[in-house]
This record gives sequence, C-alpha cells and structure tokens, in this order.
Amino acid sequence: MLKDVIDRLLRSPNNEHEPITNFINNEFVKANDLIPSVNPATGHTWIQIPNSGKEDVDRAVAAANQAFQAWSVTSAQYRSNLLLKLADIIEQNSDGLAVLESRDQGKPVKLARMIDIPRCVHNFRFFATAILHHISPSTIMDQPVRAVNYVRNDPVGVAGLISPWNLPLYLLSFKLAPALATGNTVVCKPSEMTSVTAWVLMHAFKEAGFPAGVVNMVIGTGPSTGQHLVEHPDVPLVSFTGSTAVGKRIGEIGARLNKKISLEMGGKNAAIIYPSCDLGKHLQTIARSCFINQGEICLCSSRIFVHSSIYEDFVEKLVQEAKKYTVGNPTEDVTLGAMNSEVHFNKVKSYITLAEEEGGTVHCGGVLHMNGELKGGFFIAPTVVTDLPDSSRCMQEEIFGPVVCVTRFESLEEVTARANDTTYGLSATVWSENNEELINTAHRLRVGTVWCNTWLTRDLNMPFGGTKQSGMGQAALGPYSRGMRDADEASIACLELAKEGERFCREGNFSEAIPRFLDAIRLGTNNLSTLSAIYCQLGNAYYSTNDMDNAYVYHSYDAIVARLMHDKLGEAKAYGNMGNVMKMKDKFADALELTRKQLAIANELDDKQCLARAYYNLGTIYHARAKLAVKKSRNEYASRAGDAGDGNANADNDDLRAALECYMSSSKYSQSLEDHINVGRLFGCVGNVLYLLRDYRGAIECHEKRLMIASQFGDHIAKYRAYVNLGNAHVLLSEVDKGIECYTSSIIQAFLAAVIVTWMRSFKLIDTPIERKHYHYCTQKQTSATLSYAKRLSASEKSALNLAIEKGDKVREAQCCFYIACSSSLLRHYSSAGTYHLRHLSLARSMSDSAGQARAYNSLATVYSNLGEYSKAAYFLACNRALAAEMRDDTMMNNAEDSLKKLIQENRRDLSIEGGYLQFDSSDDPEPQTHYCRVVEERDSTRIEFTDQPNASIALNIVPCPSTPSVNFRNPLMKSVGVEATESRRFHNQQEDFLDFLSRMQSARLDEQRCDVSALKLNPVVSMGRRQTDSLITTTTEEPDALIDLLLNAQSRRMDEQRAALLPGLNDQEQAQELLEKLESASSEGRGSRIDDALIDLLMRAQSQRMNEQRSELASDRNSSVESDPAAATTPEDDVSALVMRMQAGRFEEQRAHLNTQNENA
Repeated sequence: MLKDVIDRLLRSPNNEHEPITNFINNEFVKANDLIPSVNPATGHTWIQIPNSGKEDVDRAVAAANQAFQAWSVTSAQYRSNLLLKLADIIEQNSDGLAVLESRDQGKPVKLARMIDIPRCVHNFRFFATAILHHISPSTIMDQPVRAVNYVRNDPVGVAGLISPWNLPLYLLSFKLAPALATGNTVVCKPSEMTSVTAWVLMHAFKEAGFPAGVVNMVIGTGPSTGQHLVEHPDVPLVSFTGSTAVGKRIGEIGARLNKKISLEMGGKNAAIIYPSCDLGKHLQTIARSCFINQGEICLCSSRIFVHSSIYEDFVEKLVQEAKKYTVGNPTEDVTLGAMNSEVHFNKVKSYITLAEEEGGTVHCGGVLHMNGELKGGFFIAPTVVTDLPDSSRCMQEEIFGPVVCVTRFESLEEVTARANDTTYGLSATVWSENNEELINTAHRLRVGTVWCNTWLTRDLNMPFGGTKQSGMGQAALGPYSRGMRDADEASIACLELAKEGERFCREGNFSEAIPRFLDAIRLGTNNLSTLSAIYCQLGNAYYSTNDMDNAYVYHSYDAIVARLMHDKLGEAKAYGNMGNVMKMKDKFADALELTRKQLAIANELDDKQCLARAYYNLGTIYHARAKLAVKKSRNEYASRAGDAGDGNANADNDDLRAALECYMSSSKYSQSLEDHINVGRLFGCVGNVLYLLRDYRGAIECHEKRLMIASQFGDHIAKYRAYVNLGNAHVLLSEVDKGIECYTSSIIQAFLAAVIVTWMRSFKLIDTPIERKHYHYCTQKQTSATLSYAKRLSASEKSALNLAIEKGDKVREAQCCFYIACSSSLLRHYSSAGTYHLRHLSLARSMSDSAGQARAYNSLATVYSNLGEYSKAAYFLACNRALAAEMRDDTMMNNAEDSLKKLIQENRRDLSIEGGYLQFDSSDDPEPQTHYCRVVEERDSTRIEFTDQPNASIALNIVPCPSTPSVNFRNPLMKSVGVEATESRRFHNQQEDFLDFLSRMQSARLDEQRCDVSALKLNPVVSMGRRQTDSLITTTTEEPDALIDLLLNAQSRRMDEQRAALLPGLNDQEQAQELLEKLESASSEGRGSRIDDALIDLLMRAQSQRMNEQRSELASDRNSSVESDPAAATTPEDDVSALVMRMQAGRFEEQRAHLNTQNENA
C-alpha cells in the first residue's frame, strides 16, 4: 500500500532509509551507482538515489516499447478509469506526499499541501475525462465526389518525460497524464534533486493496476541518464521542462534525430502595473507572483514595470509586503522554505551581489543565516531591487529565486517594448482597472501566456507554452497524439513543405518550389518567423520566374509579418525586396521610396550589413534608371532623356553619379565587415557605372580589382563577367588585342564554370556560398553553351599552343594542352583528348610540376575509362597514387585508391589479374613506371595493397626484432630497442646487435619519414614500432626526419673516403667501447659533424666486419647449400645487406657492388 511506503520514509532518520530504486516493467530495480539526495533545509543527505546509466535506460525503453503495442489499442474508457483510480490513491495520501515533497524540495509543507499535491490529483483527473470528450474534426465533400474526411487520433509511441526539481509531482503529473491518456507508454526521468515523491508515485501506479511496462522511471543526472533517454532511437517523443541551456541541447538532438519535441524552459516574466491598478486588492497577489515557492517557479514575475506616477508608492508597499514573508523550517507555519540546493542558493546569492555592483538598490531581503538544525540550510529572504537599467544582467537573465527588479515606465508603447526586450517569452501579468489598457497591452506582449489582474489561473483545456527562448510546442493533449492537429503539428508540416520548396529553389526548379510554398501557407503556422521566411522565399521564387506582381504581393506580406514581430531587420529586408521588384517593373520612383525605407531602418539599427545591402539596392535602382535612359536615347524616343517625367537631359548622368555614390557607401560597409565577395561585386558595379560615364580607364581598374578578388575565391562566374567588361572597355579604347585576349579569357572562365559545376553536382559538393549562388546560372551555361565554348576554346588554344612552342614557353604549352584535352573530352573526342593529356603529362614531368602531373593522371584515367581501356586507366590511377604518396597528400592518395577499387569492381572482367597482382598497361606512357598492386577480393568488397616489388609485404616491419639482446654498450641509442648493459655476449654479437638496430632504424624511418610526427618534435620517431630515442638525437636536431637525413647525407659526403680506407673491422671490445664513448661525447657537446662521422664509421666498420665473418663461417657448406636450395647462393649477402641496404632507394647500390667485388677477390 502507498501509505505504508510513505510512513516508512517519514519514520526513517536521515540517511538510514534504504536507497530508492528505478521502476522498470512494474518492478523496482536497483541501480549500480548511487548519489546522495540532500534536504535543503538542513543541508544534510537524507536518502540515496540511483544514478542510472545507458543500460538502465535501454531496459526501461525496451519495456515501454513492448507494452506500447497492447496499451495503444486499449479503449479511452479503460485508460480513463485507471487514471481516475490513480488520482484517488494520490488524494488519499496527500498529507504524507506533501511532507515528503517539502523535505525533498525545500518548500513549506503547507504550500505543498495546498497547491502541489491537489494540482497533481487534478492533472490526472482532468486528462482522464478530457480524453473521453475530445472531438476529432471531420468534413463532408460534394465535389468532385461525395466523401467524408476525418482525423484519426493515434498515439506517438514511447514518450520520454523529463521533469524539473521546482514542482516535482505537479509538473511530472502534467506530463504523465496526457501522455498515458492518449495511449502512449512512458519512460520518465525526474530531477535527481527531487526524485523521492516520483518514486512514491510509481508505487501508486502499481497499486492502481497499470499494466507492466506502461509506466517506467529511471533516476539520475542529465549526462548519465537524461541524454541517453533523449537520444534513444525508440523514443520518438520527448517532453522537457527545465533550463533554457539544457532545453536547447535537447532541441538540437531532437531536430537531428527527427523527434517530436515539447520544451518548457526559462522565463524573465514581466509584471506591468498601471496607475489605475487597485493595489489594495492586488498587491498580495503581485507579491505572491514574485516570491511564492522561494521564487522557484518559471512563471514567477522577475521584473515589475510600474507607471512613474505611482512608482514610489508601489515600491514602498511592495517592500512592506515582502517583509511580512516568514522564512524558516518548511515543516512549520512559514511562508517560504529553503532554496533547493547549495548550487542554486549560491547562484541566487551571486545575483543579489551583482545587482549592487550594477548600480541597483537592494531594499530588503538577502541571505539568511539560520541556527540549530537549519544552520546548514539554504535560505534567502524576499529581495526587492530598484534602479537597474534594462541592459543589466539582473534585468535580462533568469534568476529563479525570491528576487524581483522594479523599474518605472511612462507609456504603453514604451513598457511593451521594454517588456519584450529579452530572449525569453514565457508569461507576463498586467494589472489595471481599465479593460482597454489590459487588452492592448496583452496583445502587444510576445509571450505564451498573459494574465490580467490575476496570476497562475489556467484552464487545462487551453494550450500552454512559451515563445523565443522560453519553449517550443504546446503542453496539452496534442503533442502526444499524431492525429490531433494543434498549432504545433501544423507548423511542423508547414515547415516540411517549406523545406521542399527551398530545395527546389536551390536546384533552380521554381515551378515546383512555388506550389510547395503555397501549400505551406495554406496549412498555416503559429510561428510568425516561419511564416515570414516562407513569404520571403515565395516572393523570391516569383521574382525568379519574372512574375513581378505576385513577387511584390508576397514580399509585402513578409513586411507585414515582420512588423507584427517587431523584427526591424526582417522588415528592412522585405522593403529591399519590394524595391527590387519595382525596379524590375521600371517603377523607379516607387522602388526608391521603398528602398529608402530600408535604408532608414538600417540607419536606425546601425546595422552595417543592412546598410551595405540598402546602399547596394539604391545603387542598382539609380543604375537601372540610367541604363534605361541610355537605351531610350538610342531609339525613336531619343528626345526623352532620362526616365519618363524627368524632363532632364542630364538625368542619366545624375543617376549614374548617385549610383556611384551608393555603391561606394555599400563597399565601405562591406569592407568593414570583411565581406570580400560583396566588395568584389561592388567593384564590378562601379566599373559598369564608370563605363557608362565613359571613364574607360577607371572601369578597367575596377574590373581588374574584381578579377583579382574573384581569383582569390575561385569564382569563375565573376571572372567571366570581369573579363567581358574588361574586353568591352579595351575595345572602346582601341586596344583591340587586349580586348580579344580578355574575350578569350572570358570564354575559358565560362567553360570552366560550367565544367566545375557539373563535376561538383556529380560529387554532391555544392556547399560553398559561391557555388550555391551561381548553381542555376552555371548549369544553364553548361547545357546551352558548353559545346560551343568547347569548340571555340579548342580552336583558340591550338593557335596559342603553336605560339607557345615557337617561344619555348613550356608553362603556356602545358596549359594549352590541358585546355585542348578538356574541350576534346567534352566533345567526346577521347582519342584526341588522350593525346593532349599525355603531352601535358610529359611537360609537367619535365618541369617537375606535381600538381600538373596529378591533373594529367586523373584526366588520363577518365579518358581511358571512356575508351574502355581499363588497364591503362588503372595504370594512371596507380601513378597518381604513387605521386600522392610522394607529395604526402593523404587525401589525394585515398581518392586514387578508392577510384582504383571502384574501377576494379565495375570492370573486373576487362582487367587482367595474375597471381593476385593487377596487370597494368603502361604502353602509352612515354616514361613508363613500375607499380605492383595486390588485389584481395573479399566477400563484400575489394581490397588493394601497393608494394614496391612483387611478393613483398606492404608493411616494412617484417624484419624480426631480436629477443631482448644484452650488451654492455652504454649508448643512449640502445635504449630504444631495450638493450641492457651486461658482460655476457661475444663481441661480434655486440656488433651484430648494433648493426641490426641501426639498419632497422633506417628501414623504419625511410618508410615513416613522410608521416606527420610534428607532435613529437623533441622525441623523433625511430626504429621499428616508432620508439623514441634519447638525448643523442634530441641534441643533434629538433626535426623528426633529421636522423635518417643525417645518415644518408653523411654517407653521401664520405662515400669515397670510406671506400679508400675501409678498416678491416673492430679488433677488440675496448676499441668499440672507445668509439661509442667518442660518439656520446660528440652528442653531449653538440658537435653535429663529428656525429655524422662517428655514426657512418661505426656503421661501415660493423658491416665490413660482419660480412667477412659471415662469409668465413658459411664458406664450408656453400656447395651443399646451393645444391639443396639454389636461393642459398645469395643468402650470405642478403642476410647482411638486406637489413640496411634494401630500403635505402639506391643509396647503397654502389656500396653493395664494392663489397661483392671484395668478396670475389678474397
């Protein structure tokens, strides 16, 4: 029985009750991890609670998911009966629940008994009966056929319910009741600070007879429990009440995972007191709205705006009322109890201190220091603060405590604007005896709920929620049912249609986009911001289809909505769009009027981006009117200079100068914003104006600046336009050659723009603003004119190629070959394309142009694939991969390997693979390369491995590491292979160990020196396994690859000297020890050149000694070894030289030949 559970909790001394548990599938389940729950009045732990993890959440969701199938199809009457029975059980135990709520949360017992528990009972009873009387909408159609349309109400699924700590049972029941009534199953997570009464509530559910799995509860912190619940794929609905920061995070997760989200977050609620307010009647309610429950209610008034005529009188009376509040032991007859936690107590205390620092006056309240058992509690008295500016943190941020800020106002317009000037929009109260004042004020406040002459009075039939940063979604039956189309449901569907329309706009398919936007508008939305965006996009879509009438209509709607939202920037943008439409209709006077409104708002807001846009729009209007005047002057209406009605023969020049001034102003603001793309566009506009003013040199200067900026951003469309304009200006200056050169360059840029956009579309890489902006333009250019450009480009580049050959200009020759090959590919002349790409490749190789080689390799692979010669295509991809490895370009190498794998998978029958190796065809390469590629065909994929030679492992660590050698060399280098000093091994083994170490180090470093090891600057990576060396290397150099470079450079410098005087070897251990001591000494003294000599001496002597020794040992059985194993004839050389010489890329070839000659002579 529930009463027994409550009695056990109340009788148990602090922290002696057994820990509470999770509730999963109708069973109380212990958690592995526990955390303390603190009594706010004493500051002491009174019970242990679970801190559930992912496994607990998964179990709870699985139980709820399984129960949903049966629970969702039960009758509304059955669910209603269970909820009513639950409400009766809670009501019968309300006294005990009130005491537990007080102990867990800190509020007075009488408050919990008067508000929290009765409201919990009411929530369950209301939704239990509401589900029986809910009416679904239906309509009857007559045309084109008779039909009935109706809405079916279906539950969503498993609902994740996260409730706060300020009103534990009150708000948890407000989530549980509608979710269960509509047929959902739930997994709830109460706050870890106030979870005891939620645990008791689970006993009530079990006693009421709810089926297993319908109601589940997991207790824990947000990171360990809440996040797993929100992210769980089987939880399609999440309802959250809590802080704005956490709510925004949940909203982001829900959007990413396409979940249905209801958020009730913070508030900075305003109370507006007019002179007609009857303070004798309302003052107590106003004070209660500020301080009840220690101010720990999201709907509490935090700012009070008082008319200046009654300001002093109101402040005095409010302070007197606040001082009447008694603060103390929640179990006694007090008005306020303790703050919920020490963390929250410190937060509220810090805001009181901050208020004084921000210039405010604290009239009463502050921190209270209690005695006795309450000494460790968290108590703050009702606090009244005045004289704070609206911009202060205390007036802008949610304090969530018994602290209220009071300020004065003069008019309705002023107070509503100031009340709306926060990021929150949860609720507000208005106090006046004038109904007109109440209604006008309420309609201007941008909040979810406005109370007039009352507070916290609400019918549960009405939706509840906030705007802006205070919430998303409505708390009612709607969010828990798929069929109940409340405003939030309509907004979601509206938004989906709008997104479809936006996608079609990006693709340039405006005929498909417009119906989507119209459907979204018909469906409707309660979100004015969404509606404004739809109007704007629809207007732009009509604009793009040259339907200027409709474009103007919807941009004007956008302006109206923006004014309703008090969105000045949105209103300015709408005016700018309307002005552009009027410009396109040649109604320049209207266009100027609208755009000047945009400029006025921009100046009012001092928004640089808006100012830049407004001046640009003005400039385009003046510019367009001037161009129209020029056009008219060239036809039969030449007598009418300027726009109709101007009557001024110089109107075109006046407009051009005005346009020039506007463009320059826009450029100034764009430069301050570092908007270089817009600055480049404005240079082009200024150049066009100067062109019409016949200042051709000035026009050329501006277009050259635009060309420079466009080149920096790779904007081929802007470069195309700049070249065309430069060509026009040069021709008018009689500089025909320069003009033709610019026109040719413009053709190349247009061609490249079309090719690049086509390539980006195939790889879905259109992500940057430039590509999105010019996407539609480029695709049109590609489809309508690319072949023509290709033909003209091929002809012009062939002429340029001959000229480059005559001048011996290899760079230009390579460019011409590449352009000719590209145009040939576009014309599908693949054989010709291959010829020119091979020519380009040869030139790139001769100039050591790695980028040019990579471009040629990729292009040749594409050409030969189109020709069906896949072995040749594979060869050039392998060449590209090898070049990428040489350039240390991992991305390029991975792309080459992926392309080769795709080529093998798609054309396996046309490729030759012998012995597991792909057979390349390098016959067309004038300088063929050798590549080995092992192909491993697995069940679901193809794996490739590149090797330096056939039958050799791709890995370079195949040399076995000797088993923990022990030598007495105290060389710091030896530490990297685990060598320890002893006297137990023969001297030639010491040489062998050191030789093995050096050779392994060289082999591994040759393979790894291209790796990015910059993080180990002072500890270079050497030896097999990338072990670190000691002070010798770090004192010699700070570069990771310096050791191997040191060895190779030293060998190169001293090769001749060593061949002339190779010592026969080390004669005794003392001589070796002496050399090593010299080596260490050189290291400590920093003498790099001596280290070169010491290392190479030691290496070469050890090699010579070991080779002679090995040949002597193996001479006796050479003949028998050759007969039994022919490969043994070369074993002595390989055993020694392979360790060091094989991996040095030809550096030791001469050395090996010299040693072999010595062996034959011996």
